[in-house]
Amino acid sequence: MQIESLNTPHKDVENFMTLTMRVPDEPDRKTHMHWLFVVDKSGSMFTSGNKDNRTRLEHVQHTLSNMMEYLKKHAMDTSSIHKLTIIWFNDNANTELNPALTFEILKDTSLTPYHDLIMCQSPEGSTNISAALNTADVLIPKTSINKTAIVFMSDGEPTTGICDHGSLQEIVHKLVDRVESTNPCMLSTIFIGYGAGERGLMEK
Repeated sequence: MQIESLNTPHKDVENFMTLTMRVPDEPDRKTHMHWLFVVDKSGSMFTSGNKDNRTRLEHVQHTLSNMMEYLKKHAMDTSSIHKLTIIWFNDNANTELNPALTFEILKDTSLTPYHDLIMCQSPEGSTNISAALNTADVLIPKTSINKTAIVFMSDGEPTTGICDHGSLQEIVHKLVDRVESTNPCMLSTIFIGYGAGERGLMEK
């Protein structure tokens, strides 16, 4: 597998990077997958890029919508089942005012109501990464037939909750080890906006 950037990142500027991933061709197969998208909707996600008028959160929202369309096509082609959980976080996560969204994508699933729920989110508050990770741990079943993929999308450092990088790494390691004890787990991090080309917490 080869991953490469179509843009050269620059320090101290907005880096909305496009990455391409090249993998050997394989036929699509039926799969049962649980996708957890842990998405930062703190106030800094209101920042707009230099090349367009979209905010960082709007870029994420459109990315999530495109990913749902791709998973729907895969479900139609292979009769796969894709379970999605979207955890929005700022000061906290999965609260009454900021609930997580969980649904399944089958070959006949209508995506319209989920698109609407994604697009109605707005940025506000601080960045509580520890609350987001702890919520992911709660929402991933202790035993599951599904493979699990965790995609963490944020634009910066934690500003509330546990802010120590070492402690956050420990939470991540415990989460991944727990899930992998029953099924394979993948953890990906995506940088949004300023600092995307610099080494930081999520690269650790």
